[in-house]
Amino acid sequence: MATERKTMVAMKSVAVVLSACVLLLIPVIPEVSSSSSSSSLDTHGVPVRRFVRPRLLRTIRELTATGFGQPHPPHHGYVLLRWYVQCCVDNNYRSTTRCKPTEGKYGFHLFNNRDPLLPRLTTHKDCKYYTLGNLNSYYHEHADDLPYDVRRYYDRFDRSTNMDRLLVKYCPNQNLIEDIYVSEHYNRFCTYQIGSSLISVLRGHAYRVVEDCI
Repeated sequence: MATERKTMVAMKSVAVVLSACVLLLIPVIPEVSSSSSSSSLDTHGVPVRRFVRPRLLRTIRELTATGFGQPHPPHHGYVLLRWYVQCCVDNNYRSTTRCKPTEGKYGFHLFNNRDPLLPRLTTHKDCKYYTLGNLNSYYHEHADDLPYDVRRYYDRFDRSTNMDRLLVKYCPNQNLIEDIYVSEHYNRFCTYQIGSSLISVLRGHAYRVVEDCI
């Protein structure tokens, strides 16, 4: 009897372990809210990746911890960000005349925001996303107008020298830069929103770019 009881206990233990393993093998399907920014299937029935809002960076320490624009050289993103917030946006987040995204200056061009990488735009506003930072002037002729410090280490044969991008949400009717993002070539895991407090720090004297804003 004692032997049979031990056998029954052992069998129950195995059953519990097997049940746990089976549960681990069952894929967990996350709930998708009806208010989600993307549906579970697109119009062709292909699964759509659920949108994750880019992390908001508020301090230099948080920016540095992401590794964006590093190492420099060869990356140019950190210098590009500093130059942009100092020379292209005023204290009221209005775009300066020299940097209006709609005019294609410095290589600015529309960003279609597929997947999406950034929050979807609302239809009742005239805002659009624009991207900056591609140093290849063959595709973006005005990229050569970017400051020397931004272009300094660009090598068309070295992909790492042209990975970083700056993205802005621009509303032309108000001439307003509503949001600023940085991204390592549109990688959703390396895309971040730049907070107003971080912008203020980067505009400070300690982070002034070498080239004066003209």
